Amino acid sequence: MYYVSSLVKRMRDHTLDYIIVTGDLTSYGSITEAYNILSILKSISQRLYFIPGDYDHKMLAEYSWDDEGLINVHGKCYQLNEKYFIVGVGGGLLTAESRNFQLRDQEIYDILNKAISKCKDSNNLILITHTPPLGLQCDVEGYGSLAIREIAREFKPLLIVSGHIHDCKCISLIDEVKVVLPGPLRRGYYSIISIVDHEVNVYLERIDVY
Repeated sequence: MYYVSSLVKRMRDHTLDYIIVTGDLTSYGSITEAYNILSILKSISQRLYFIPGDYDHKMLAEYSWDDEGLINVHGKCYQLNEKYFIVGVGGGLLTAESRNFQLRDQEIYDILNKAISKCKDSNNLILITHTPPLGLQCDVEGYGSLAIREIAREFKPLLIVSGHIHDCKCISLIDEVKVVLPGPLRRGYYSIISIVDHEVNVYLERIDVY
């Protein structure tokens, strides 16, 4: 977890409102391992929002430590502040390659649609999805989700933050919605996001983890 400690050291002197983690905290690891990583990251912010990835333990989708500020948004809607709401869906698309936590595309759509219906205001959404929407410029293999793209087209969230594709890091526009894949933290990649009066600015960053 040296890369986690490296990020915490880099960001220690920054003021962060929230931290967003888009899954693959572990590689077939335990709930305890995932919790330990989240706790270290949470040390530099008041709240951390996360979703499980396809490499994480499937039961991580059922765990949330809200009283510690470690909030699982898989299938849920949380109000970030007086303006914005955050909704998430974890897991990867069901493929021939076996992973811990996989969903069919229709399941992804249904989970997001149900979660969004619980938000008081669906016009001020931030989506956290482990699998990105289909069509990103760096997704050359087409690993993205058509369902998430349909959700983006239907609800026009302010931002989608995704993971899953470990060789892909980019900022893209999908149906006029900004999408960011920061890239894997184990390689030193992360992003800083600023949202002020619905203006979204995203910066791709990197730290030395070697």
